[in-house]
Amino acid sequence: MRSKCWLLWVCLVVSMGTLYASLGVQFSSPSLAEESLPTTVKSEGDVKTPPLQTPVPTSQESFLVYLPKSGLGNRFLTLVSAYLFSLLSHRTLVVRSLTKESEKLMTFVDRRVIVLEGESVYLAWRATYRNSSVYDLDIAFHKKSDRSRRQEWTRLLSQNLSEAYPQKILTVLSNQYYAPVFFANPWYQSHLRKVFRSSPLRPFYELSQRLWRPSAYVLQKVTSFYENKGLGNLSNYVGLQIRIFTHQYESASEAFESCLKKMALERIGWGGPIYLASMNARTRAWWKKRTAGSSTSVSWLVNMASEVQRTGETEHDVEAYAEMILLGQCGYGMVVSPYSTYGSVAAALAGVNPVQMNGCVRQTTSEPCFAIWGVKDRVGALAASLHGASSLRVPFLPETMLRVCS
Repeated sequence: MRSKCWLLWVCLVVSMGTLYASLGVQFSSPSLAEESLPTTVKSEGDVKTPPLQTPVPTSQESFLVYLPKSGLGNRFLTLVSAYLFSLLSHRTLVVRSLTKESEKLMTFVDRRVIVLEGESVYLAWRATYRNSSVYDLDIAFHKKSDRSRRQEWTRLLSQNLSEAYPQKILTVLSNQYYAPVFFANPWYQSHLRKVFRSSPLRPFYELSQRLWRPSAYVLQKVTSFYENKGLGNLSNYVGLQIRIFTHQYESASEAFESCLKKMALERIGWGGPIYLASMNARTRAWWKKRTAGSSTSVSWLVNMASEVQRTGETEHDVEAYAEMILLGQCGYGMVVSPYSTYGSVAAALAGVNPVQMNGCVRQTTSEPCFAIWGVKDRVGALAASLHGASSLRVPFLPETMLRVCS
């Protein structure tokens, strides 16, 4: 079982390495030089998280500090966005821990990333650069927009990032997937198109594969699930990610069931074991009762008692990440909840196109939603006005990158 789990990640990364190795063009940022790309997955003994130590300052090096915010799905979204931001702006990415014990969650493959575990370590690192210029960039999703935030989006959409932010340390706070903004920036469009050439585009998948791997501890959770269930894989399973934002857990599950029936008609012969990812105990009980005595079985890894997220607690985040991996291994794809980043991130990490419960329609891309772009009177309209477009459909921005979460 354990070898199968590792084999999956080897296949994913080898395909990534092949993609980049085939490129004959040098990316504008030296940080995206193809020789730095990993081509194989190594064991945890070979790939180490960068030492948690204060680096020796240099006059040339500048940093982008990623500040985690919101749930695990949001943290993955912004981590990938920050990584692309750092590459485009020639900065070293500094990651403040995503959870209390980050080494139990992930292993960074890009060895240039600096990981600062704990508040004291971060403060010590900042003290090293106490006389350096610092700029705090807040691009988190907010209900209200103000002039200063409009100015930030203008910079991200239309300016050279190294010139727009000349400070030595740039801290970035966000809870959204803002990477699509860079595809709309004229300074980087042509180069991004040359680097990310898959159809449809899936930069989140490619960047996340290049940046980190799940830890051995996370993969052990996945392997234990297979061993406990006596399974070799989930190739004949469909994954359900059900997030209940109201008390209507029964009607929500019924809607998912209707979608499954529609999928069954489209896939003649599918009878359907189900992998269920839900924090809601009543939702899991509903599906267990619904499938009792039928040919359809339902399985899950995590037995949470409530909808309360405990992001930042190591064991909670490890189990959440393991469930993302299991969802991505379901051979018949996954059906995900609207308004939830968790399911869309699970699909994006696996590079598969999920079925959104809004209309029970399969997406045309695995890319996660860019929720801020959906605020048409703000960022979308700003992009259109900056580049002379008459509507939100900016001509040079790939359609697959313009999906929005409603």
